[in-house]
Amino acid sequence: ESATEQGPKWGVRAAIFRSESAARTQLTELVDAGYDGTLLSNQQGGALFYELRLGPYETTEQASRVADAVRRGYGLSPTVIQLEAGGGGAAP
Repeated sequence: ESATEQGPKWGVRAAIFRSESAARTQLTELVDAGYDGTLLSNQQGGALFYELRLGPYETTEQASRVADAVRRGYGLSPTVIQLEAGGGGAAP
């Protein structure tokens, strides 16, 4: 399946939390519901933030459908994002 990976991938930034426990709780809920999720931590301005990201998805349409479902089902404010090419070779 990975032989045809070429273009950019898309993800959904489901939410950003200041609390790691709140982020993990939300991630667990989404994973239990069948979403492929990851928790990333970033430091900005001396504060640590936890980004809950879903995906990757092949198209913006897939990512948009997931974002809409998460918005309606979980009351979050997700954003569709373009993921950096990685793992499948260098981008032109």
